Amino acid sequence: MECVMEGLHKASADHGNPSTAVTSDVTESLRKLRKRTRPVNSSPLRENNSNSPGRASEEEELTKETVSSNSSKMSETDSDLEDSDSDGEAMRAKYMKERTEIDMKRRNLLLKLNIATLTREVQESVGKENDSKPKPRRYRKKELPAISSRVLRSAGVLRSRKNPPTISDPAQASEQSMSSVRSVPITEFAMAAVGFEQVTPEDKKDKEDNKKLYNDHHAFMDSLRHRQYVTEVLSPTSYGQAVSKEKVKRLSITKECVQKVTVKRVYCMAVQPSFSHLLVAAGDTIGNLGLWKPGLKDSNNGTYMFRACDHVISSLKFSPVNSNRLYYSSYSGQLRCLDFKKSVFEKVAIDQDDGMCGFDFIHPGYTIVAARGNQGIAVYDTRQPKSKVVKTLDARTAVTKCVSCHPTKEQYVLSSHRDGSVMLYDVRNMSEKGKLKEVVAISGHSKSVNSAYFSPMTGNTILTTCLDNKLRLFDSVNITKQDVKLRASCSHNNQTGRWLTPFRATWHPECEDLFVVGSLQRPRQIDIYNSHAKAFHVVQDWDVLTTVSSVNCFHKSDYLFAGNASGRIFMFSSK
Repeated sequence: MECVMEGLHKASADHGNPSTAVTSDVTESLRKLRKRTRPVNSSPLRENNSNSPGRASEEEELTKETVSSNSSKMSETDSDLEDSDSDGEAMRAKYMKERTEIDMKRRNLLLKLNIATLTREVQESVGKENDSKPKPRRYRKKELPAISSRVLRSAGVLRSRKNPPTISDPAQASEQSMSSVRSVPITEFAMAAVGFEQVTPEDKKDKEDNKKLYNDHHAFMDSLRHRQYVTEVLSPTSYGQAVSKEKVKRLSITKECVQKVTVKRVYCMAVQPSFSHLLVAAGDTIGNLGLWKPGLKDSNNGTYMFRACDHVISSLKFSPVNSNRLYYSSYSGQLRCLDFKKSVFEKVAIDQDDGMCGFDFIHPGYTIVAARGNQGIAVYDTRQPKSKVVKTLDARTAVTKCVSCHPTKEQYVLSSHRDGSVMLYDVRNMSEKGKLKEVVAISGHSKSVNSAYFSPMTGNTILTTCLDNKLRLFDSVNITKQDVKLRASCSHNNQTGRWLTPFRATWHPECEDLFVVGSLQRPRQIDIYNSHAKAFHVVQDWDVLTTVSSVNCFHKSDYLFAGNASGRIFMFSSK
């Protein structure tokens, strides 16, 4: 047995790994041999039988036969391996010959195209030869600390986000203190429509279309400067002749009464208080002021946009005593006036500490009360040379979101705040340190109050819009703690979210029985309520009004204007 195993190991070492057939034969032979030599028991007789000469001779004969058969099969396996090796060498030689032929063809083609010579000539002509010397490392200059953009906007240095003017000496500007930068605010700048800031005679002569465009712009600006806008004021007794509820119910719109006025979302809107001329002003979220004259058929459809500031225009109002002056406030802390006669944006006030969330006029219209965010309320007199601050009222620590002045009792000011409080102040009761204590604190609001307005003609009703999804009406005939009470309220979804302008319910300017507010209902609509918080009318048009109109305001006549998040204004009319 040991001889057989040694023979197998020697054969495997000489010939490599045996084939499967040889291995199976050897295994079968060993199995037979073990079967024959398997001991039955451990008796001495069995041991003697295993050592007998007859059985030894049989084992030797079997081993010789197995070795001879294995050697013959291994020889056949070696011959097969030699034949396969010769075939592989032939295929490898054929492959190398084909590859050499392909390489020769490619080289001949490149020589015919003469690419190497052409490449060398191009490099020499352009002068882009490779330089073996390493290029020196470039070091960036250390930048100076930048001045706050808000300070630059307040100083008038930064007017536009796209093309801000550069500072001639940055080192000198960075060394200046904050007070020195704020000490030179720009007082006024020219009124120039976007796209018409720098118009040269060559620009007008380029094409016939450009010439017509510039002529239309000049005619629009000339009409703002020279036309006399007179504010017609109606008395409460003549209201029935000017506006009626039946006309409000007939409000409708056509596709021609929709106009793109601003680039971004409309945040505030105002209509000139005149029956003879319609002029709509809208402010968006990046400081653009759009003017639209409905019915003017020119190359721009009567619409021109102006760069008023660099932040959200929070409020727009025409002066009650001079409709040629349009006032606006901004979250950048600016309160300015657009004078149509002079075609300039005049400075009224600049608050560098906080933004202005809104403002209103104290009767008769020369004094402005402005909400300064966290800084309370400020009173400005526009008749003074630089609109000096008459009073600074430290009214409340919460952010002031809206202010409204009583139309007949000029001492009362109404304010709404982010913490849900609505306060009535008497500006005559200011203390020596500027502290102002409220006369009436209107309760009942559980969340932020977006707006609070007196009724426009008598001030006998207060209208509030709150984020707790409520519209509320309070009696304010007698302004005392006992008399100012909730008259009526209604549920209204005011959750506009981040991408829509917050809803602010506003009165009809000549009717204290109607107010308008945007709606989130589908199909899109505008809600009109009466003074008892009951639904009066729903303005709809499934073909034209397809978006949420967050900003809405009535004109003194029978017009309703609505602005949406894409900068478009819809004009509804009962005619």
